[in-house]
Amino acid sequence: MARLPHRPLLFLLTLAPLAAFTGCGGCGDREQPATEPDETEATEESAERDTSHYALAVDGQMVLDVDTLAERVQDMVDRYERVADRPETTPRWRNQRRRRIVQDALHDYLIALEVQGQGIVVTEEQLDQDLSEELGRMFDDRRLFERYLASREISEEEFRAQRRKDLAERLVLAQRGSLDPTDEELQAFYEENIERWHAEQRVHASTITARVLRGGGTEEEQDAERRIREIRSRIVDGGEDFAEVAREVSAGIERPRGGDMGWIVRNEHLRAQLVADGVDQLLFTLPVGEVSAPLRTQLGYQIFLVHDRRDAGTRGLDEVRDNLLRPLRRQVRQRLRHELVRDVEDSVEVEYFEDNWGLEPE
Repeated sequence: MARLPHRPLLFLLTLAPLAAFTGCGGCGDREQPATEPDETEATEESAERDTSHYALAVDGQMVLDVDTLAERVQDMVDRYERVADRPETTPRWRNQRRRRIVQDALHDYLIALEVQGQGIVVTEEQLDQDLSEELGRMFDDRRLFERYLASREISEEEFRAQRRKDLAERLVLAQRGSLDPTDEELQAFYEENIERWHAEQRVHASTITARVLRGGGTEEEQDAERRIREIRSRIVDGGEDFAEVAREVSAGIERPRGGDMGWIVRNEHLRAQLVADGVDQLLFTLPVGEVSAPLRTQLGYQIFLVHDRRDAGTRGLDEVRDNLLRPLRRQVRQRLRHELVRDVEDSVEVEYFEDNWGLEPE
């Protein structure tokens, strides 16, 4: 067990709101008295405080218990072993996961303290908006959303709780600085990795999808085809903007981006399904600025608009910007998260009960 020096908390807290954030409600002890107890009181309190089931505590409050730690380790082992032909996990592998779980639990709890201390509350409306922006039309279609949850082996309640926690963290981190990299950071990363940006012929395109679920009957198939033709007519004959229509009606994951698929590299192995569906061939022959006829793909019926097409060569920053944003945003968020955790950790007393972790001889 390791103990860090105690410093006064920066803000008041109660355990109940933190339970929703950390998943450890109702597992804490009494607050320590403000004055130093005498020897008799200290002995009585020590007897009352049974820490045999503690894995981690902050200011005397149990943050992680040994049963939860063991369950999470076993879950990691089970998920690992589901993949065929993997070697068995080793004591060293399992010990590393135990330490990571404890550290993650500490960081989550400390961030929860800051979230509560700043009075940040994520509303249902904020959560729904975040999910809609992240998952697009999938979140609006119950069947698709349920399939998504099943693929992740998680209930809707668990999923929403995790997303609420993530959004609350982003809101509190955003108060410390922008979560996006600067243009200078993007440019520097692009130039440092210029050799990675060579590509074959590529095309910038958008799409609108009228989805047909697997197993959908003839009626659903016909309805999707009718809808995509009506959508195409709104754009081609009615002069409506492709992106605005996509945001309104598309059932594809690109909907929040106005149907924008980004830059697609010809014959890129990650685009195998586009080749199988005939999308690859269509996009590299469709005239720039023209909306395609409806195409039946694995998703349903789709129409496409080609914005630009370029020959083989080094991709420009405008082509790879979205690809750069994802890892650089992670770096920015990790830096801000580290700074926040460090600041809050300096104001609390952390206790690690390593003897209770079930560490194995390596």
